[in-house]
Amino acid sequence: MHALADASGLSAAAVRECLAAMQQAGLVCCESARLLWGYGTRLGEVWKLSLSERCLDVLATLPRPAGAPGPVPERVPPQFWSLFSSGTHPAELSLPADAVAVAGRMIDSEDMAARAWALSNLPLSALRTLRTMRGYDAHPTACRIDVALAHRTEL
Repeated sequence: MHALADASGLSAAAVRECLAAMQQAGLVCCESARLLWGYGTRLGEVWKLSLSERCLDVLATLPRPAGAPGPVPERVPPQFWSLFSSGTHPAELSLPADAVAVAGRMIDSEDMAARAWALSNLPLSALRTLRTMRGYDAHPTACRIDVALAHRTEL
């Protein structure tokens, strides 16, 4: 909840109220789940869209956010460390210096959250370089990278 408050610019109390109202309306649900963190797990709350007919109707009416670029991250988030089981420990990878290698590992993974994070947060120059490499020039990976390149703005 605190991450959502930080990302939205709202207070934690305001986020809590909004989520409660959305849950009451049947738009979201909350579950307790074990989440990957580093090379282990931790218990946390996961808020998900209900994807009901009503939720989809509401989503269709929302304006698309402008997508203001944020600062380039300096490290791989701990929830994705398990993707890096060999080589340099992910806490030691430095972004943007290691961004091409990180992008390859994350975009190639089956973890949709990791792919989304890499496509949304890693430098466009790293995505462009990766796109030219063998194995990243074929569907569906090439399409994912192309969409990110077309819809993100340069930092």
